[in-house]
Amino acid sequence: MRILETKDVTELRPLYAEWLRQSNSEDFKIKTDSDCLERDFQAVINTDKGAVLVAYDDNGNPIGVYSQLIVDSCFGAEMMAIGTHWFSLSNEIHVGHKLLRAAKKRAHKMGCSNMLISASKFASDDYDSICKYCEHIGAKQFETIYLLEV
Repeated sequence: MRILETKDVTELRPLYAEWLRQSNSEDFKIKTDSDCLERDFQAVINTDKGAVLVAYDDNGNPIGVYSQLIVDSCFGAEMMAIGTHWFSLSNEIHVGHKLLRAAKKRAHKMGCSNMLISASKFASDDYDSICKYCEHIGAKQFETIYLLEV
């Protein structure tokens, strides 16, 4: 397995369908669309300090992705790394951990003081295990977000 930064988000298309299939979009009454997801990845790449990290299996197939934006912190003079998407195929759970380590290394290299990691109940049923993993690696719960239908 290898992890590389990509500029071609079309190569992620095999992941989109599986990601959206695993999502809990119906629970939250949110319509999902792979074209919108692809545009969102492209928007990350198009930003000055954005990156999309892709994990590839030994055959060169994408098996996981982590996208990250580097922003000025609104709390002080430092910069923060914000993870905007984090997904790996369910049979490749270790890939998510490796992607997070690669993102942390990138954040450090870019001069960030902190990294914001998101765990989403919308994204999959793995929410609880992702939260436990984040706590295991020393991340602290920072914020709670609720979704209200209008």
